[in-house]
Amino acid sequence: MLIGVAAGVVLSVVTGLSLGQWFHTGVWASPAAVIRAFIKDGAPWTPLYLIGMGVAALAVVLLVVGGLFGWRKLGNRSAWVDSAAPHMAAVSEVKSLTHKSAQSTAKRLGSGCDGFVGLPLGSLLPTGKMLYTSLEDVGLLFAGPRTGKSSCFAIPHILDATGPVLVTENKRGLHDHTRGVREGVGKVFVFDPQAIVGQSPDWWFNPLAPVTDESKAYDLAELFAKAEMEAVSSSANGGFFEERATTLLRGLFLAAAVSQGQALPHKAGEAGPKYWLRDVQEWIAAPEAESPVAVELLDGTMYKEVLNELIGIYNAAPQERSGVFSTAQVMTKSLSNRQIAGWVNPSPGEENGKGRMLFDPVKFLEGSNTLYSLSKDGSGSAKALVTALTVAVCDAGEFKASTLPGGRLKTPMVVVLDEAANVCRWPKLPKLYSHYGSRGILIDTILQSYPQGEGVWGKAGMDALLEAANWVAYAGGNKPGHLLTLFSDAIGDYYYSTPGSPGSPGMPRGPRQEQKDRVFDPAELSALPKGRAVLLSSGNRAALLRTVPWMVTKHQEGIRASLTKYDPQAEDTIREAKESIEAMRRDPDAVAGVPA
Repeated sequence: MLIGVAAGVVLSVVTGLSLGQWFHTGVWASPAAVIRAFIKDGAPWTPLYLIGMGVAALAVVLLVVGGLFGWRKLGNRSAWVDSAAPHMAAVSEVKSLTHKSAQSTAKRLGSGCDGFVGLPLGSLLPTGKMLYTSLEDVGLLFAGPRTGKSSCFAIPHILDATGPVLVTENKRGLHDHTRGVREGVGKVFVFDPQAIVGQSPDWWFNPLAPVTDESKAYDLAELFAKAEMEAVSSSANGGFFEERATTLLRGLFLAAAVSQGQALPHKAGEAGPKYWLRDVQEWIAAPEAESPVAVELLDGTMYKEVLNELIGIYNAAPQERSGVFSTAQVMTKSLSNRQIAGWVNPSPGEENGKGRMLFDPVKFLEGSNTLYSLSKDGSGSAKALVTALTVAVCDAGEFKASTLPGGRLKTPMVVVLDEAANVCRWPKLPKLYSHYGSRGILIDTILQSYPQGEGVWGKAGMDALLEAANWVAYAGGNKPGHLLTLFSDAIGDYYYSTPGSPGSPGMPRGPRQEQKDRVFDPAELSALPKGRAVLLSSGNRAALLRTVPWMVTKHQEGIRASLTKYDPQAEDTIREAKESIEAMRRDPDAVAGVPA
């Protein structure tokens, strides 16, 4: 510091002498010539030399201040974790994630003709090389609150996609940031049964439409069970009643689907009235019905086993029957909400295709359309219906892919399951994950932590999800535990040598000692700064990434326009985004999850 000040003073004096000479005579001379004129020629001293020194000093100060300001604004300072980068993957060790490799994969798959070759993951430290997923990769992101999961992963992934996009969330951030941009490439659908963004139900979705057999009926029943599982399982004998209630729902859903003609009733006679989810809710509320409608609908169809199970539940002892139906009511609590029910039931006159548009998952895939599916967390929320809609779209994508050359979508569909454990509790997701990637359905599952996912899929399910994901990223904000131990082990050790024992008279110096240590232990990963992420990917060494927020991407202007149009607090959102990236530049060691 003192050396810098001294250098600034000397620079101001010598430069000021030349300026003073120019002010005095109008002739520029070097500082050495001016000093020589004073000493040898007796040149007169005037106040103009002091003015010259003052001007030079001011220029030095402005230069220093401007340099510091520019460094803080534009510089990419290193975080403490960056010193680990030389011990992790180099570019040559993640070749499959480079843009060139992604292009090659897209060409091999017959995709990428529209410029979309994969999703951005971040820039590799220390080289700054951008890494991308391929068009057959599914991923898993663990990121705590305020770690950049939306700004650096979800938002860029939504906007880089050129085909259909499906998004789930429990707030409105992804919708507000991206809707304006996605409207420019295709039609936008917003499933908003809990009025998170205030979208009116100008279209509706029939969750019974995909129910084509007893297996699909059970899948739908399981979605409702999983959505309210915690509330059900906390009661006495919760496991028994949960299982029986799921069986009950399967029968009721299948019966309603039979009435609509999806489930091939194989029953003689003219078609009767159609039944919808609102009718299923009425059936659940009448456990003592003498002639249950669902039983009559299934009687004479090929679904004898389902019919017999349904009859068995209706004829059970009063206490057992009451427990099963009460549990089913808890599972389907959302259907009793009039606001929610309006999104999944036809209004009067709409039963035969009139009125509001009925959402068709197959037609949705025709073009670059976007679906935002929103639900709050908690009991009685719409998360079962959000999951049902997600499953319907993904199943439609799988079916369409199976009819195309190569068995995959020509332009991949991007699915961003933000807050998956809260709003999209999809029981079969771990088993389907890898398969969807091969069909051109690129799923990003975003979780805050490993225990959050374990609460939905169990340890075996989470392990299966981790194994099936082609890439797994950790962006900070987690406490030491199973996940961070897994990452620490995957990153591995680095090796170094230390000097041997010092020599002494008559004793030679000891040999150097080879040592090893963890690159990152779990405690260090817990303190991962914002703006950094660790990436594990198939066939590659663990990589350290600098995450790239939307504020510095090609989408920034479009996102600002989208926020201005849809975000009620657009000015605050844009200002906070700007302050966030500036804070990271000022202090790259800021711990993830801690507000700047």
